[in-house]
Amino acid sequence: IHSVIVQLLNEVAKNTENLDLDPVFTADAIMAILRPDVYIFQRQHRGYSPEEIKNKLFHVFIEPLFHK
Repeated sequence: IHSVIVQLLNEVAKNTENLDLDPVFTADAIMAILRPDVYIFQRQHRGYSPEEIKNKLFHVFIEPLFHK
């Protein structure tokens, strides 16, 4: 999965001007936040719904790749 994410991020970096992106580190960060224990913590202790988590992940990790 990590290599697929890195490939996708490399593709974005190649096609986006002035994007300062470390695909390997970003892939590590994405995978870390998707760990089941982190998801459970966000659901049970933070009170986020699955939809809120999805939207927040998109806002933090995906939107910045396309708004430079």
